[in-house]
Amino acid sequence: MKAGATGTCDVCGKPGIVHLTELRDGTKTTRSLCLEHAPPDMREKIPFGPHRSAAEEIAFLREKMEILDQRITDPAQRKEFKADIENLIADIEAGRRLGDPE
Repeated sequence: MKAGATGTCDVCGKPGIVHLTELRDGTKTTRSLCLEHAPPDMREKIPFGPHRSAAEEIAFLREKMEILDQRITDPAQRKEFKADIENLIADIEAGRRLGDPE
C-alpha cells in the first residue's frame, strides 16, 4: 500500500477510478485502483464501465434525471443538467462509452 494516492492504479498504472483512504492504528494510507483491481464489492457500486451494459448505464442516468426534478429547484440549472445527461445518454446509445478512447 502506498502512502499517497497518485490517481493511477497502484497495481498496474492504469487510470485509477477507486481511491481508498484507510486509517489503521492512527496511520493514514491511501490507494488508487483501476476497475480491474478494485475490490469486487466496490466494483459493483460503480455505475459505469466495461462491467456494465449500455442499457444499465442509460437506466442509471434516467433515474438520476428523475431525481433532478426533486433536488434542483433552479429551472435553468435543472435544464442544463438534464441537457448534459441527455448528451451522455446519446453518446452511450451511439456506442461511445465512458472510458473509451476519444
